[in-house]
Amino acid sequence: LLVDPRKEHKLCDLPPELRPEDGDVGYVLCHLTLTRNHDKAFCDSCVRGRFIHGLVDLKTGKYEPWGETPFCANHGQLNPADDRMAMVAWESCWTGEAGERYKKYGAVYPRIWIVEPGNRFRLIPSVRNYATHEKWSEDGKGIYFCSKGGVYYHEIATDRQYCVSPIHAVHATMTADNRYVTFDGEHEPNYRGCSWRVGFTNRDTGKSVFIHSRRPPLNPRERPSTLHPDPHPTFICGDRYIVCTINNADGHMDLSLTPVAPLVELTK
Repeated sequence: LLVDPRKEHKLCDLPPELRPEDGDVGYVLCHLTLTRNHDKAFCDSCVRGRFIHGLVDLKTGKYEPWGETPFCANHGQLNPADDRMAMVAWESCWTGEAGERYKKYGAVYPRIWIVEPGNRFRLIPSVRNYATHEKWSEDGKGIYFCSKGGVYYHEIATDRQYCVSPIHAVHATMTADNRYVTFDGEHEPNYRGCSWRVGFTNRDTGKSVFIHSRRPPLNPRERPSTLHPDPHPTFICGDRYIVCTINNADGHMDLSLTPVAPLVELTK
């Protein structure tokens, strides 16, 4: 890739399990994550209306089925430290026939699930009965997600769950050592193109600061944007910077790059 970054390289054909003859494929995968040696990819697939999970070998195209869930389970993410464990999300889990059935006997919002080979899957409940935009911690020992009242962290080994940033958030990421959190949140009921803010929380001190305190809306609620203008802040370059997107009303996108060190100083 470094020789000619513009050249595309085919890795493998899709396995037959993910390309039926009738062509009824909703999607092959929703999010792309690889095993630790980068030779396989986890596929959270929708084929013939079934939500199936497994690994595809990127050299041979061979497919290893793990199982399937009786509900929409996408946003698949392999555990960074365990190639035999993945996380999926039941999006819009209170809607549709399957969601309504679950709601009758499920006491918690069933968004986050762990899936493993052998058709094993289990729910990771949220203490606030709501969860969205979940992500593995870098060490694979826990999952953090946005919920009512902030960003929460769930320890896999102990099932202990606690708040790591007390400010309302829609998307969030944490540094590899779990000390710092960056997040975004809307100023008003969410719609495509609403006003956003982007923040930073220092878990060592419990203090927070906003990187962007108020980004103006792209457009009014009556005319939602056709873009996906959420900032999605993320730590990059060994957690030395935070990057996020800043969309503008004229349709162009800016990139916001913020060094982390000054944010740590501001939150001492």
